[in-house]
Amino acid sequence: MNYITYTNEELVSIIAVGDDAAYEQLFRNLAPITLHEAEMYRGKMGTYSTEDFLQEGNIVAWEIISRGNFKGGKFSTYFGGAIRKRLIRIWRAYNMKNLVCIGESKNCWGNITRILVESDYAKEYRQKKAEQQKRWYEKKKAAQPPKEKKPPMTKE
Repeated sequence: MNYITYTNEELVSIIAVGDDAAYEQLFRNLAPITLHEAEMYRGKMGTYSTEDFLQEGNIVAWEIISRGNFKGGKFSTYFGGAIRKRLIRIWRAYNMKNLVCIGESKNCWGNITRILVESDYAKEYRQKKAEQQKRWYEKKKAAQPPKEKKPPMTKE
């Protein structure tokens, strides 16, 4: 069936009934939103291509529909917020796992040496987490009543 003239909301309701062929048209309709949200991350994550971002958008749309999270309104608005949050999570995870190249040099044999450091985001995140854990531990320790010392045992 040709779903070109259907709105996103109509496609979602058709998919909910069980017609999986409408997914393809919905994915085509949502591709510009996905690419718009991914614009700020392009080129900053070396391992992600345009197809990867589109695939993430397809996964988000599929999850929204399969979980039944969409209750009404404009699906594109709901999807835009969901894909934005997904890309932010991916960006954070990427920054936590990948080092940043701050310089490179070539020696006389043609070998490239790169200077890699942990990103500022990862450093700040780790420091913030350490401070939170320390505060939590101190708060927990202060909330506990002091332990009473038991008298020593005698052999009587």
